[in-house]
Amino acid sequence: MKKFGAAIIAFILCVTMCACKSNSAGGGGNSIDPAEYETDGKFITVADLPPNPLSESALGQYKELGLNTVLLTEDNVTFTQNGKITDNYKQAIRNIGASGMDVWIRNMYNDEDYFVNTGANAERERSNYGTPYTMEERNITSEFDEFPQITGYFMSDEPFMTTDMPQTVYGKQYAAMDRYGKLVEWKNTYAPAAFWHMNMVPSKSLDHYLGHTYKEFIEYYVNNIVKNVAAGCGRSVCLDNYPFSDLSPDHISDSYLVDIMTAATVTRDYNQTAPEGKKATFGICLQTFKNTSPTEKLRYPQSSADVTFQMYTGMATGARLFEYFCYNSLSAFGVYGLVDGLTPTQAYAFVKEANRQALGMEKVLCGFDWYNLVTCAGADDSEPENDVAFTGVASMLKPEKGVLKSVTARRDAIVGCFKQGETDGYMAVNFSAPSKKLSNQMKFDFGDCTSAIVYRNGAAKVEKLLSGKYQTTLAAGEGIFVIPVK
Repeated sequence: MKKFGAAIIAFILCVTMCACKSNSAGGGGNSIDPAEYETDGKFITVADLPPNPLSESALGQYKELGLNTVLLTEDNVTFTQNGKITDNYKQAIRNIGASGMDVWIRNMYNDEDYFVNTGANAERERSNYGTPYTMEERNITSEFDEFPQITGYFMSDEPFMTTDMPQTVYGKQYAAMDRYGKLVEWKNTYAPAAFWHMNMVPSKSLDHYLGHTYKEFIEYYVNNIVKNVAAGCGRSVCLDNYPFSDLSPDHISDSYLVDIMTAATVTRDYNQTAPEGKKATFGICLQTFKNTSPTEKLRYPQSSADVTFQMYTGMATGARLFEYFCYNSLSAFGVYGLVDGLTPTQAYAFVKEANRQALGMEKVLCGFDWYNLVTCAGADDSEPENDVAFTGVASMLKPEKGVLKSVTARRDAIVGCFKQGETDGYMAVNFSAPSKKLSNQMKFDFGDCTSAIVYRNGAAKVEKLLSGKYQTTLAAGEGIFVIPVK
């Protein structure tokens, strides 16, 4: 009798404990804890055409945007003199570090000889996108070891695929990717723990990969450079494609999502087999400038929604690196950024507000791995250029969607699919042009899930689900991250 009673008590205790465990993991009660899914991971946020690193006020203004990394260029300081790193360059490194931000050394000319430039032809005239330059002879090796502030290197922007590409637009061109083995070897030897960053052109720059597809172009970079960067450091797969032009007001470029998804899927596929110490970080450039080019006329952001739209689209495709182009204006070239000198443009305020809203998503997204995207044409309002984009990415989509059974939207939307172990997560984005200022009602079916943790502007809220259904409205340029729980 005593044995029987003990068995009953043990059974009751087991059932109670199991029920509590299920509840604490998200069984529909108040014990669901969003913190269980969060990490201390951070996005990398960096702007090209950076502030003057010798000016404390300029660095402070830059940091106020919410950015955490500064490119060290030669716009305000000279790299070397008589073969040695200059005192001003070293002071710039210290200043950036003292501001609380990381330093990335910028290969100013995208040149394979930037750090080690020796030999009889070292000081020959070269060309960077048609602009002539020379570099003095130098042999920089371990000199950066004294500066822990340096966490990465921006090795090249918009390189050609190979040196045999016709370079008729810019004349004699700097080394293409097939010449960058020297840079990889230098970094592996003298800066093995630092982040490796390069940025690729959009698909419309056909001359950079003539005779190949855009996917082959991105794969070439991954197979010939990313894989060869030594283990134990970060490395990026990043591209620029700017979605907003005055030539097509209130429209999103139809190549925007296609290019992003091409690079995102190449990164994902590489990471699936890459050793842990060699996995790549996907990144995108954000349009935070305008230009006066008659063929493009890329416009300034007209609101913070124009910026969050780009950030959330990147997040929905797995991006954890955001490169803002650009910070300082180059009026001589018809390019206008976030500041003119120390005077903020209107776009500065838009980017600051966008970062305040969106960057808080890093605490949850950095704990999840992206694997797929779902496109959702608007039931009431589908934009024609998005039809082209959605058709363009269709072959890149996987059938796997986790617990997501279906999703519908009043206007065009995208939903990124993520995993953290066995837990599913979904990044939903209003994919209507933000300048139209249209809200988007979305409906999700998460099967037998009873609750959902919803992150909006970085803040988490637990929502009850009825028969697995979740409904929400996203403002123009808005995105949310949803974790359904049973």
